Amino acid sequence: MEEIDVITAATHPTRRRLIDYLGLHGTCQVTTLARALSLQVGSVSHHLRILERAGIIERAENPTGDRRTSWWRSARTGFSWSVSDFEDSPADAVLAREAERLNTMMQMRRLSE
Repeated sequence: MEEIDVITAATHPTRRRLIDYLGLHGTCQVTTLARALSLQVGSVSHHLRILERAGIIERAENPTGDRRTSWWRSARTGFSWSVSDFEDSPADAVLAREAERLNTMMQMRRLSE
């Protein structure tokens, strides 16, 4: 069972795009992520730190050795949860249900593209 903090971190639309990009392309630099997803570097850095705290991504060693840039990679390959996992907490159940709804909408959007 996933912690609700991990679920809510992963289902934010921008963070989900970052997770998906890293999953497809592997280790990336912040500026590469920003450029590829048409986002500001500061925004990408903010969302990466949230994902790092949730244990979804992790810092990666810079292959060039340049310490002025930060590199990131996926720390896990998937997520699994059910709304019923949170029956004992009505607030967490609401968050899990919303995360499930967002995830379904994103998958439907991908299918229609």
